[in-house]
Amino acid sequence: MLLRGILMNYLVTGTDMKILLTRTVIISVLIVMIFTISCTENAEGITYSAWELYNDTDHSIGIIVYENSKELKPINLNNKGSSWQSEKYESSWHGDDMLPIYMVLGGDSLTITFDKSKQESFLVEEVNDFNIYDKHHYNIIQECETLKIYRYTFTEADYKNAEPIGAED
Repeated sequence: MLLRGILMNYLVTGTDMKILLTRTVIISVLIVMIFTISCTENAEGITYSAWELYNDTDHSIGIIVYENSKELKPINLNNKGSSWQSEKYESSWHGDDMLPIYMVLGGDSLTITFDKSKQESFLVEEVNDFNIYDKHHYNIIQECETLKIYRYTFTEADYKNAEPIGAED
């Protein structure tokens, strides 16, 4: 009987079935944790948001952010499908869903250049159908229960709205 119990715990290859089962369970648990860790509800119920600029045009897009007419940072969306995404911020900032885009970018104005041939400039407070500072021009993408992406998608309409570089005002 003792010999039968010993033989039942080993495979033909001599591998201990208890160790094999334990390893399988541990690996399975780790795989599940890896796939769900970024989109699970955390204990505090905190949710996060991020800003995204997405190029859905056939043009290269260069964005330069300015503060008091001084260049702060460039953002390049070189081809269709390229994007820029901010850090993830905790939601519910001052009763709003998200830290405002102008605070994330850090400037008071910006210039968007298409193919180095057409461009458009925007101020933070400016009301315009194409102003990327305006939150209402962003689509909200619910990545998971704890992450929302605010995405501005550049389209051919943005390109057509831009003025040729060097054109008289």
